[in-house]
Amino acid sequence: MLGSITDLLRQVPEIALFLSLAIGYAIGQIKFGPIQLGGVCGTLITALFIGQLGVTLDASVKNVFFMLFIFALGYAGGAQFFSNLNLKGLRLGLLCLIEVVVVLALVMVATKVMKLDAGTAAGLMAGAATESAVVGTATDAISKLALPAAEIQQLQANVVTAYSITYIFGLITIVIVTSQIFPLLLRVNLREEADKLWAQMGGKEAAPDEVNPIREMAGRVYQIDVGAGRSIESLHALFSGQASVERVVRAGSKLDVTPGLKLRRGDRVLVIGHRRALLTASSILGPEFADTDQLNMVVQTVEAMLKNKALAERQLGEISLPLGVHVSGIKRGEHALPPLPHVQLLQGDVLQL
Repeated sequence: MLGSITDLLRQVPEIALFLSLAIGYAIGQIKFGPIQLGGVCGTLITALFIGQLGVTLDASVKNVFFMLFIFALGYAGGAQFFSNLNLKGLRLGLLCLIEVVVVLALVMVATKVMKLDAGTAAGLMAGAATESAVVGTATDAISKLALPAAEIQQLQANVVTAYSITYIFGLITIVIVTSQIFPLLLRVNLREEADKLWAQMGGKEAAPDEVNPIREMAGRVYQIDVGAGRSIESLHALFSGQASVERVVRAGSKLDVTPGLKLRRGDRVLVIGHRRALLTASSILGPEFADTDQLNMVVQTVEAMLKNKALAERQLGEISLPLGVHVSGIKRGEHALPPLPHVQLLQGDVLQL
């Protein structure tokens, strides 16, 4: 059975490629105590085992996938990288410079002490620092050396071998150190600190291991009582831009919603906005009304990338948006941020409006 599978993988190596991805991502989802390897590390471990069966991929396939990796990396972080080059970024640049110097120094010392060849040394640096881009750069550089073809092939193989081994240990070490050892040395509880930061940013407390199924944006219909005599403009000021009156029905007729329109007792209004802003709406307007047929409407959601430098580095609550426009979510790279008033915006953020 194993022999048949091995023969199949050797004859059709593409199966081995996608099999490594599928099994690797499955392994990456398994938790070993507080540690989860993730899809990248899981795929690498799976590929190491499948590679022992003698399955080889064409060199052009490896080059294409490496170029796709570099493209995806630059595409994901490029916009924010250039848009946020400022004095604050210099501190991160200094930290990166220190890291590069330290990593290079350690690799050079290890190469000297253990008498490693150029391929193994490059793979050691790529894997230990979990910098996959070094593999492609080193492999390409070695191919241009004035050496026999057999020696070049051996050095390139050493790059991949050293990288594969040290990457696993490097990644696991990073996960353990950042999630377990550093918090212990700093005497902080990561969960408690995360909850404190969430509360400082205006988030609501939630029970552990619970997911809030309620949407951030909501629409409610109210029958005007205590809000009689208030204008639409004054209501928007009371809601602090977190909610807006979108429809007004008076005696069965829809009225044009203008800033100067004053509400009367018995009017029914549709208010759309952040759920937290609607919690106090009934005390400002009147009781919530169940019949929404006359006030129902379609709400459109669009995404816009923040490019205005004047708005960058400001908090979301400080941004004045047109009437009826609200931020329902923020994407920063691959991460989704809550649309809380104290979230600091950066150039390149994608706002869900």
